[in-house]
Amino acid sequence: MKNVVNKILNNAEIDEVVVTEDTINFIDEEGVKLKKIDDIRSAIFYCMGRALKSKVCFVLPNAYMSQIYTGIVEGWFQNKNILILSIYDGNKKMDVSNYAHYISGEIDVKVETFNDSEIDCFLKGKGQRIINIKKEGFCLNQHVNNYSKEIEIIKEFFGGKIIGYNCKNNEIDNIEYKYRYGIISKYLGKICANNEKSLLLCDFKCLLNELNVFNSRYIDENFKILAIDKENEFNDSGIEKWLNNNRIVTLVSDNIEKSRAKEFVSCDKPCVYILTREVK
Repeated sequence: MKNVVNKILNNAEIDEVVVTEDTINFIDEEGVKLKKIDDIRSAIFYCMGRALKSKVCFVLPNAYMSQIYTGIVEGWFQNKNILILSIYDGNKKMDVSNYAHYISGEIDVKVETFNDSEIDCFLKGKGQRIINIKKEGFCLNQHVNNYSKEIEIIKEFFGGKIIGYNCKNNEIDNIEYKYRYGIISKYLGKICANNEKSLLLCDFKCLLNELNVFNSRYIDENFKILAIDKENEFNDSGIEKWLNNNRIVTLVSDNIEKSRAKEFVSCDKPCVYILTREVK
């Protein structure tokens, strides 16, 4: 797989490659500038900016192609030259026929039968081009969360529905990893639609991916998120000030504490509780 991706990059004379946490291992860093951006939507717009001075390629899982639609449309308006490599497993390729008007071409290749000649003419084109690379066995990188300790403590004080992101705890509703973009938006939608108390358990990174949502006028006292900062990003993120400016109470501790958990669930305002160290 790595050989195929790097052959394409070399043949296209790419200067800069943007990857996600799911595709970074497919790139040979030698000879190209590499940028890792986990938020797919931000990544495509970053590519648009870099395309002013560099030949840019964005390598992402095909499962997230729907997340770059607005970026593709904007890139078409601005006449950008961006090469997009989408990687998928078996027959799980997303239908992007609705992109046709905004791209100059799309081609499918297989890792097992890849031949440089089949894409040479394609790479010489301009505009936004998509190469779908079929790799048997490709799967998204994911760490399944275990919220057992958090759930046990929270249930002492909270009688509403608990929703978890990418978790293995059967006693709560689960949002799968493949739906990780838009988790906060989906949670807010559930609160508004059902007008019921519910609480979201998720990674801290989910908050960073949707900072704009916290400015929503629909957020009320039912809005409760417990976020675990696995990668020590909280201190440098500046998110606490942003939350407070949007009238959202912020609680922070190293580990979940009963007193803080009670304060969290009983808060009569929107509240985000951040654990700054992963709970095993």
